[in-house]
Amino acid sequence: MADIRRLQSEQEWKEAIALSDATFRDHEHRSMGEAYPFVFSSSLGQSYGAFVDGKLVSFMGLVPAVIRIGPAALNVYSLGSVCTHPDYRGQGIAGDILSEIFSHIDHADGTMLFVSGSRSLYSRAGCYPFGRVYGYRYDSSHFSSQELREATDQFVIREIQSTDWFQLHHLTQGESVRYEQSLWDLAQLIEAGAVASNRKHTMHSLVAEREGKVQAFIVYSIPTAVSIEVSPEVYHYAGDRATIHMLFERAMTTHAAAGLNITVPAHDLEMQVQLKHVFHEEWKCGGTLKIIRSERLLEQLRPYLATQSSEVAEQITVSSLENGHTLITVGDRSVEVTPEELLDVLFGSNEAISMEEELRTLLNHVFPVPLPFNGGLNFV
Repeated sequence: MADIRRLQSEQEWKEAIALSDATFRDHEHRSMGEAYPFVFSSSLGQSYGAFVDGKLVSFMGLVPAVIRIGPAALNVYSLGSVCTHPDYRGQGIAGDILSEIFSHIDHADGTMLFVSGSRSLYSRAGCYPFGRVYGYRYDSSHFSSQELREATDQFVIREIQSTDWFQLHHLTQGESVRYEQSLWDLAQLIEAGAVASNRKHTMHSLVAEREGKVQAFIVYSIPTAVSIEVSPEVYHYAGDRATIHMLFERAMTTHAAAGLNITVPAHDLEMQVQLKHVFHEEWKCGGTLKIIRSERLLEQLRPYLATQSSEVAEQITVSSLENGHTLITVGDRSVEVTPEELLDVLFGSNEAISMEEELRTLLNHVFPVPLPFNGGLNFV
């Protein structure tokens, strides 16, 4: 029987990187250990493995984070780099590790688990698609007006420099919906370029500076001769939205790119206005999501809900039921929802869920809750 526990020794972390590289990488990729530093962080010490006779045979990378949504702070985790040695697949080991991880998150006062995958291992465990983002395909036909292009003369546009970090951190943490990050975190995640490394892209950045102050910046990747995905991709942006739009255009012209893929969260209405003439599609957020404890999640969300409707925020409660469903109550009205429906209520749309219209109206005063893009710098 496999011994399931968190990784402990330096040797075990090396084994985890080797197993992950053997599963997900070829000789043209960067090592997972370089691309996902927090997954293989002995200082965080969160990731789990299964050991047989002292040998690591299965691994799951677990990373904690705090998500800020206005005044609310959510304790969340992300799961990725899930791999099992071929000789030990099909034995239920991954499912056993996942159960241990759920307990770990609950014990750590966590509320939700973002999972990078969507296969049956996760859906059986209650992880479902969630939320809403817009995927834009930006090309030269959408370049800005002549008036706006002339305004670029007011800016110095360049790559990130070592003297920029305070300003970049200020812009990123100035976003109302964001991952909480230190200046060090931001720098390390940009250097790691997790998603870009998966695609064999090179990471790039552009800042727009005016009168010595950075107004906006973007982080993006450009394909190489061996890339798996051939389109440049934006992973992060922060600052003034019109200036960011200008940086999208500059990124394309700098690299003579035919197009640029941009993901915009549903709550970022300002960016959507900037890109209103650009072809886009609506998607679920990347991967899947599991709510670990709905009552705790509601309490952590309540400061944000109060900014939307203090009346609803004071009255709303959630209760976990024995059948795995959740009872949502506002005043004297309630609805029982499945785990999948709960994600729709909280982060998507409740229109397909049967409930009293009065209750639907009340819930729409505070939901859906916005979430930061989980497929960019913070992808696990």
